[in-house]
Amino acid sequence: MSVLEFISSLLKSLAWPLFFILLILIFREQFKQIFNAVISIKIGGVEVQLADRLKAVRKDSEIFSFQPDMRLERIAEISPILAIKDAWDKFELIVQEKIRELNIERAGRMQMNELFGLLKMNRLISDDEMGMLINLRSIRNALVHKPSYNVSREEAVNYAKLIHSIANKIEDFKK
Repeated sequence: MSVLEFISSLLKSLAWPLFFILLILIFREQFKQIFNAVISIKIGGVEVQLADRLKAVRKDSEIFSFQPDMRLERIAEISPILAIKDAWDKFELIVQEKIRELNIERAGRMQMNELFGLLKMNRLISDDEMGMLINLRSIRNALVHKPSYNVSREEAVNYAKLIHSIANKIEDFKK
């Protein structure tokens, strides 16, 4: 076998693995979003559930002053997913209002990740809180778009506590 034949054979053997590595590198952000949207995943006997992700996000939170009101408790009792959606919707309204109140410039309708960036840039939230918000949004989106997952009342209330603690901080921010 000549050197050229050897190189040709080597390239043929590595073409597909290199193609997949390149594909993953090019689309890594999209793969990250897909992975974050997964509610549960099982690989070789290890299963990660929504509750595990929510616990990890909760560990990162420092503020738990919010006490869920009776309305949230009733919604969570009837439909935990609806309670999570409601908590997120209220959070979005608070963010939109605070951005208007502070006259923070923005170009038209922005995606939530862009709004998170504005909040961080204007020091309304920390890097850790931004990471928590991205995870909480991912959990909310996964549940709203794939409502077959069973969320407990307690998980919904914990989610609401997390999102409200950040919302309270944003609401209380003074320029």
